[in-house]
Amino acid sequence: MMGNPALIIIDQPTEGLAPKIVDWVKSYLLLLKQKGLAVRPLNKSSRLPWAYRTVWRSWVMGKLFFEGTPQDLNDQEGVKKKWLEV
Repeated sequence: MMGNPALIIIDQPTEGLAPKIVDWVKSYLLLLKQKGLAVRPLNKSSRLPWAYRTVWRSWVMGKLFFEGTPQDLNDQEGVKKKWLEV
């Protein structure tokens, strides 16, 4: 936070935390949003009720559609057209 970022991405910000701390994290994320910071917490499905009350955008991630080097990806026109809107 010291670098004054415009965006932070947090991987499972409430994993393993006590319920009171989960509430504190939610309050802090809401405060960051009010200050204009884009906050993107990544949560697994077991935290969906918390996510519904806390996050502002949702993504569903799962199946891996491609794995390889950047050059391999560049060579895959079908993957780029279908998944990357290139």
